[in-house]
Amino acid sequence: MEKRRFQVNKLVRDGLSDHFRNAGLTIYTRVMDEKEYNNRLKDKLLEEAGEVCDSLTAKEVFSELADLYEVMKAFAELHNFSMEDVEKEAHRKQQERGNFSKRLYGCYVEIDSTSPVVEYYVARPEEYPEIDEKAYAKLMKDRSNV
Repeated sequence: MEKRRFQVNKLVRDGLSDHFRNAGLTIYTRVMDEKEYNNRLKDKLLEEAGEVCDSLTAKEVFSELADLYEVMKAFAELHNFSMEDVEKEAHRKQQERGNFSKRLYGCYVEIDSTSPVVEYYVARPEEYPEIDEKAYAKLMKDRSNV
């Protein structure tokens, strides 16, 4: 019987070989070194986060969040900390900065031009483009129409 082969080229779960074998498939794998594993975990993190975003039902979101959690766990272990450590850090940040329960959306910040904080935003123009006076006037007009 003729065999067909398809590239996978991504991090796969440890138990996938058994799962594939039971389905009549064979997967060929190799063990990655630490640097490649770190990079592939990053790829997998983005893949799973994208799948969470693409989910259409609560059940899909739940399943994809579980996958995302598994990748986060592996990432934490690679860097020698546990998910309990991550949870503690999340709690610390929540105490310091709050959480997302109020559903707040940051529209823009206004900063005194002499403040050293300005440099943070100026250094990241792709993420935080500066609003000129004309654009600011439009923002104010649009805001008053809401």
